[in-house]
Amino acid sequence: MQLRYKVVLLAVVPLVLAAGTLAFVVERKGTALADRQVAVVEQVLLTAKQDELRDLVALARKAVGELEHADPDDRNDRQVLDRVRDLSFGEDGYFYIYDLDSDATTLMHARSPGMEGHDQSELRDDTGQLIMPPLYAMARAGGGFVHYRWQRPSQGRWTPKLGYVVPLPRHWMLGTGIYLDDVEATTRHIRASSSAAIRDTMIFIAVIAVLAVLAVAAVGIALNVSQQRLADSKLRRLTWQVVTAQETERARMSRFLHDEAVQDLIAVKCVLETTLLELVSLSHGKLAETLQQGLASLAEGVDGIRRLSRDLRPPLQGDGLPAALEQIGAAFSDRSGLNVTVDAPLPERSLSAEAATALLRVTQQALDNVERHARARRVTIQLATCSRRGASGISLLVSDDGRGFDVAAVEGRPGGGIGLLNMRERIEALGGQLAIRSGPGGTEVKACLPDGAIAEGDHHDDDKA
Repeated sequence: MQLRYKVVLLAVVPLVLAAGTLAFVVERKGTALADRQVAVVEQVLLTAKQDELRDLVALARKAVGELEHADPDDRNDRQVLDRVRDLSFGEDGYFYIYDLDSDATTLMHARSPGMEGHDQSELRDDTGQLIMPPLYAMARAGGGFVHYRWQRPSQGRWTPKLGYVVPLPRHWMLGTGIYLDDVEATTRHIRASSSAAIRDTMIFIAVIAVLAVLAVAAVGIALNVSQQRLADSKLRRLTWQVVTAQETERARMSRFLHDEAVQDLIAVKCVLETTLLELVSLSHGKLAETLQQGLASLAEGVDGIRRLSRDLRPPLQGDGLPAALEQIGAAFSDRSGLNVTVDAPLPERSLSAEAATALLRVTQQALDNVERHARARRVTIQLATCSRRGASGISLLVSDDGRGFDVAAVEGRPGGGIGLLNMRERIEALGGQLAIRSGPGGTEVKACLPDGAIAEGDHHDDDKA
């Protein structure tokens, strides 16, 4: 994995872990808070219901207060039971009285008269739990509250109920109760609201985490792109410095060949020509013939060195690229015997010396490849405008009708394609692009430089910076 991706990953992973930890803490704390809230509300509601039951039972006890001092009498007992039967409250609020000494016999039940006179000690709820024993035990202990389940008369379904029982004279048990389904509904609503709030908070945290990750990734990508562009710029600057050094060395070699090597060879040629004249005058014909051949070879060598000197430093000044292309094309045609067509109008915009030199070197390298490998008959050199990534520029096209070659194979061969690599480096160093297409019908080498190709003086500014 590349370093820049590792940096982005090191920034994103802690952020994701922090968001996950925050979500976990919020979920746990939110659930605990909801549980405490439910417990508090449930306790408040139960306390209110307990107070209500105490008041109701106190009212009923007043109605049966005469039992305290009356003698046991069936008629009086029936009057007391009927009086309590009439003390109903709410939709399903009623009282009941059981005999504690007669195996839980029902003496009065305001909503279920059919239970009266029957033993209810084995009465069970919908879960199979005995109902009456806990009530009797609480009454014998002096009275109190008991939670149990009972079938609600108005709805016909089993519902949690809070009962309150007290002992009465004659070992009776007076009791009543309030159904707790409203308490359950309230607690369910609180839990549902808390769960929805926790879920919304988790979604909010997730959205923030995603946005933060995207922001970090975007910043990382932008930083990577910026660093990549900076690296590319430095690489192009370094490449151009190498190219400039090469051009400087070419110029030095050109001056050396023209000013020293050629002059020395011409001096040698003059000496040899003088020697030839003396040999002819002395009638040394065979030696003269050999010397004549040597002079011819020397003349060819001088011409070759002069040509090499011109190639190393072609006559190029500012917008003189079209003229230089014409001259190179004509020289190549004379040397190779190929039909060379040069279509190089003056560009609309002024070219920097660097851009013109790069295009000229690409042309020389392409023509050298044609001469050595293509077996072509015709070569075309064209200078025109081009468009790349929405920006205009100038393009150079060198094409031939030769046998072509496999571009990928040549560039991928170890030690091969040096000329192609040099052309590509020159153009890319100026922010341009080089495209090579080749096949059985010929080869096209196209170089495109943008208008912003390095202007004169840029390198000096970069060096100072």
